[in-house]
Amino acid sequence: MQAEAIDRVILETAQRLFMEEGYADVTMDGVASVAGVSKVTLYARHGSKEQLFRHLVEVTIARWSSEANEVDDIGGPAFVKLRARVRHVALSIANPEVVAFKRLLDSTRDRFPELSRAMYEVGFVPGNEALAALIEATAQERGMEVRDAPSVAALLVCALAGWHDTMGMSGEVTTRALIGFADRVLDVTLGGIGTW
Repeated sequence: MQAEAIDRVILETAQRLFMEEGYADVTMDGVASVAGVSKVTLYARHGSKEQLFRHLVEVTIARWSSEANEVDDIGGPAFVKLRARVRHVALSIANPEVVAFKRLLDSTRDRFPELSRAMYEVGFVPGNEALAALIEATAQERGMEVRDAPSVAALLVCALAGWHDTMGMSGEVTTRALIGFADRVLDVTLGGIGTW
């Protein structure tokens, strides 16, 4: 098996096991066995379960970030890009893989705070920076000054995440409802542009 294929099998196996069994119940021996690789091969690539999990988080977030950045490639004014980015954030929050990762990280936060920190550092921070840049560009298009675009971006993300979590308790959240709420949150936020 080629090195790249081995890496892919290890990560796919680790992700499946972490999601199915939870972080605490997964062992490096178990990952090696299910992936069909030797323990030596696994440990040569990932010296510990924590390193394997952190790498899995980083690779997954990099993939999600790449998908999010494709949204920014659309043409038009900054506002159009901002709306597309906010919609993408909303859909990402509802993505079953993202939901499963969040649950997994929530279950390990007290025991392994560095794993949640990794998700924050490689996921939330760059995503918030990209959203803040679009907020600044939208404000400039409208002739407004932005005092704190990162806080406005965080406000948008937290509103979407909180709405999804809350409404999810009543049943499945539809894509239409999620996009509708994302648009409304953005419209309300832009309506208060003078307070930025």
